[in-house]
Amino acid sequence: MMSAITIFLLLFNIQCKAEDACNVNVEVKNFSDSTIVFAIIVPSSTGTCRFDGQNISAGESFNYRPFNSCIEKSIGNAVLEIYLIQSASFNQQSSNSFNCDSIDNQYEILAKYELGLKELEEIDFTIVYF
Repeated sequence: MMSAITIFLLLFNIQCKAEDACNVNVEVKNFSDSTIVFAIIVPSSTGTCRFDGQNISAGESFNYRPFNSCIEKSIGNAVLEIYLIQSASFNQQSSNSFNCDSIDNQYEILAKYELGLKELEEIDFTIVYF
């Protein structure tokens, strides 16, 4: 029979583990029929931008690690701006810089996500694209 102290310690340990959740990745799942590009904007010192991206084949996933440690402890009030782009438009333009205000004119944006910690927790740190 377990003592009250043993039960308390077990419950305390479970509660601590839940509070110490540490997610280092945002998983992007591509459930569409075609290859898409996960992309983030990289601004330059000249006022132009470019995308840094990763192809995600149909039915595949990609893990994005925005920080060197837990997202929960690193993000603060920041918002992750994530784009899913049609593959052909990205591959044709990927090395080109563009005016940061004209993203839609340069690429075929399939989806855009602006995710703070609350939004990431609501989607369990997983973006699903169909």
